[in-house]
Amino acid sequence: MSDTLQRQWAMLRMIPRAPRKLSALEIFNRLNDLGMCTTLRTVQRDLQALSLSFPIVADQSKPMGWSWRADAAMLDIPGMDSHTALTFALVESYMQKLLPVSTLSHMRPWFQHADNVLKASASPMAHWQDKVRIITKAPSLQSPVIDADVQAVIYDCLMQGQQIAITYQAITKDEPPKTYPVHPLGIVVREQVVYLVCTIKEHVDTRFLALHRVSAATRLDASARVPEGFDIDEVAARNLGILMSDQPMLLEMKISKLVAKYLEETPLSEDQQLSPLDDGWVRLQATVPDSVQIRNWILSLGAEAGVLGPDHLCADMKTTVLRMCTKNSIANHEN
Repeated sequence: MSDTLQRQWAMLRMIPRAPRKLSALEIFNRLNDLGMCTTLRTVQRDLQALSLSFPIVADQSKPMGWSWRADAAMLDIPGMDSHTALTFALVESYMQKLLPVSTLSHMRPWFQHADNVLKASASPMAHWQDKVRIITKAPSLQSPVIDADVQAVIYDCLMQGQQIAITYQAITKDEPPKTYPVHPLGIVVREQVVYLVCTIKEHVDTRFLALHRVSAATRLDASARVPEGFDIDEVAARNLGILMSDQPMLLEMKISKLVAKYLEETPLSEDQQLSPLDDGWVRLQATVPDSVQIRNWILSLGAEAGVLGPDHLCADMKTTVLRMCTKNSIANHEN
């Protein structure tokens, strides 16, 4: 590859799509950072020449800013194959609530190009939407609405390590929304809800704030503070797991053969053990978090399972089932 072709190809790759832009000087500096020694005048001549063959344009500002036209088709070399296109289509379909509007807007040309690839008559993926579904065990709840501007500010500050002043409405308090500074630490998504992991003011304990309850967000001119030893995986498991105890428990259950087959494929834990019983059922043993989630999972099995231990879990499940039957008991008593 000639030096000229290599340089011009690098320039085409670094020029952003409108409304973002780069000046000739910025492009010149980036080329030098890549080890492509040239002159500013050569870069300016290249830009003029490239604009005759590609949909790149310059504005009238000083210095002049260069960008790909917002509606420019994707320059795809090598071409996007159908499997890559399907990946982009799935991201667009199932990540809408997670990605900020600014990111979705930036990705729109890729999504559109992927859609064109999938719709091509020769593509076996043309009817992928009729063949792919993501199903959850829980009821399909509607995602809460997140303010796009708020989400953009929070995501930008998170990535850049900046503090944010947010206005937040707590779900548990009948009070007006409160505004306070937060130190963003991460984003966690549970089912349909997106949470900002953060610390508030000068406190060191981590909090989870639902983004749809944030009505305003403003970047602060101060760096975010990250607690020593912060681990987003550990914090998410501890907070969103809704633990009943800090200690894990040895779960023992009597389950049907069908449930056992599912657990053979997707174990509850690394130490899970399944042992056949004489009555045709299967004994399950696994070390799991003592959480609300594990209780909800057990309840979802219905008559396909029974809890054998530990004792406190047996008592909790019995109380829960009795409470679930209270309404029917009251109705029968009234009749």
